Amino acid sequence: MITPSDNNVYTIQQKYNNRYVDAYTDSHDYDLVTLSAQNDNTQKWIINWVPDDKKFLDIEYLVDEAEIVLNEPTVLHTATMENPTADTQTRSFSYSETVQETSSFQHSAGVEVTLGMEFSAGLPGLAEATDWVTVTGRYDFTWDEQKTITRTYTDTCPVVVGPYKTCRVTATITTAQLSVPYVMFFQS
Repeated sequence: MITPSDNNVYTIQQKYNNRYVDAYTDSHDYDLVTLSAQNDNTQKWIINWVPDDKKFLDIEYLVDEAEIVLNEPTVLHTATMENPTADTQTRSFSYSETVQETSSFQHSAGVEVTLGMEFSAGLPGLAEATDWVTVTGRYDFTWDEQKTITRTYTDTCPVVVGPYKTCRVTATITTAQLSVPYVMFFQS
């Protein structure tokens, strides 16, 4: 978050941990150095804002700094498989479920971005069965608006049900909410 202090002087505070930015180092890909005290806002910054006629060039996700804010299972489909016979049966569990995901970009530091500005960018997401953040797909966005993406999950798998038994089968996915810092590149 950028907060004005006085004439063209600002403090910069990270939104996810409330630490104030103290410096950056160009020897390590411009990594930020933050002040350890949560309420220490003594470091001031002079910011040269990008002109209004800027053109979006690219976005670079800082996936090494990504945080998983929410990570929980989501039920896609549940079915009950009954076997009223004396023989073991193999039943088929099939589903096709559609899930909507939303993505948005929030501005917390750097250049001022005009509301309604349009750009195209890939979206970070969790790689399947891992905690690694990957950037997948490419979508068009309007700044300060949410983008809804629809995904369909489909599968069929065998379920062995013993004699006179009932099985409850559930298909789940893990839904994650990510906080991924990024750097946007502009040309004016």
